[in-house]
Amino acid sequence: MAASEIDEEMANLRDVQEQLQRVRNDLQLVMSQMTENEMVQQELLLLDSSTNVYKMVGPVLIKNSLEDAKETVAKRLEFITSEKKRLYLPA
Repeated sequence: MAASEIDEEMANLRDVQEQLQRVRNDLQLVMSQMTENEMVQQELLLLDSSTNVYKMVGPVLIKNSLEDAKETVAKRLEFITSEKKRLYLPA
């Protein structure tokens, strides 16, 4: 193998290693988001319908219905799960 071929293969290896590191970082972020949202979902299940729930919009807390909060968290978990699958099974 010529030196130029070795240099080219080394550059390819570095590119693959960088891609792998990006995917690992993304996956770590997605997993932490999933854990956080699963915890929120469990907490919401403990509440009754008369409980006041608030969501943060910028620096402001806005009153939200319990059902809306549950739906929002469920949709968020759906999105996070699809993102996790995408990271595990790249196209």
